[in-house]
Amino acid sequence: EDANEVVVYSGQTDVEVVEGTTTSVNLTLVPTGNGTGNIYIYVTWGTTGQITFTDYGNNPIFSIYDAPGFPLSVSQEKIFYDNGLYKMYYIHEYSNGKGGNIWYAESPDGINWTNKSTGPVLDSDTAGSWDDYGIAPGAILKDGNIYKLYYNSYQHTIMHHNVGIAFSTDGITWTRNPVPIFSGDSLSNFYTFASSVLKVNGTYYMYYWTSPLSNFNASVINVATSSDGINWTKYSGNPILSPSYSWEGIGLGYPSVIFDNGKFIMVYVNRESDWKGTQDSYGLAYSSDGLHWTKKYQIPVFTNMQTSAKWSQIAYPCLVKTSNGYRLYYTSVPENNAMSISFARSYNIQ
Repeated sequence: EDANEVVVYSGQTDVEVVEGTTTSVNLTLVPTGNGTGNIYIYVTWGTTGQITFTDYGNNPIFSIYDAPGFPLSVSQEKIFYDNGLYKMYYIHEYSNGKGGNIWYAESPDGINWTNKSTGPVLDSDTAGSWDDYGIAPGAILKDGNIYKLYYNSYQHTIMHHNVGIAFSTDGITWTRNPVPIFSGDSLSNFYTFASSVLKVNGTYYMYYWTSPLSNFNASVINVATSSDGINWTKYSGNPILSPSYSWEGIGLGYPSVIFDNGKFIMVYVNRESDWKGTQDSYGLAYSSDGLHWTKKYQIPVFTNMQTSAKWSQIAYPCLVKTSNGYRLYYTSVPENNAMSISFARSYNIQ
């Protein structure tokens, strides 16, 4: 395929896999168009029919060199397809004592991106306000003709966390709601971050993760519902997902949820107990009603060791359905921590 996922060379061959033996494969690709590239074939030994994601060979697709303003890193991407374009809201992070702010980029194919804002499309507010230190994209939703940007905020003096919302008619110029619409309600749910917002059959679903003040990494995944996308009711059965397998570490976070063919599908990330709260593996879960969830496997569907660059961490998953499958955008974290944005894909996760 070329950069636009149009097949330009095709071919097939038979492969016989023998235990304990490395098999050589000869494959002739016949041109159907112009252009050549490289082929990397990864084999994952798993259970029959196991869903996996394959990393894109030219990652990262967006880095600090694609973003103006000399950020320390770019991360926490929220991507959706709208009016023939892939649209991305992402965070610039700085090293000058200021938290991040939200910038905007576009792409015709979801691979080649152009930053479209000369500055942040949404920045932290004035000193003393509830979102004065830094903000990060939590979820993006187009509701009719109105774009709704749910964002996670930090208050500088006490580092309290809240979820805000801003509105736009073009996706670039935003008007923020003057007060937060969501926050933690106890010391056990002190850190609160929205991660996905969907509108299904007239009901809004917000998927968010919380962790206690005593341990930021000991996070669980929750859901809240709303009739208007502003006033929320936390589900009485929370948490909907918590760690139950060894690879999941001490916490689960950053749920990315889509609604596809009558089913809610979630990708979530683990959180290890080290001081960094290392995120290196993604799990998959399903729900028929958005409230009751079942994990697909006891093992992850994608890990940092399955990436072509063998990133130190893979964080902030963002699941997007495309015309020919599913893309799992993620923040790629190298050892030097200059985060960038990459993706993997799967042709079927149902």
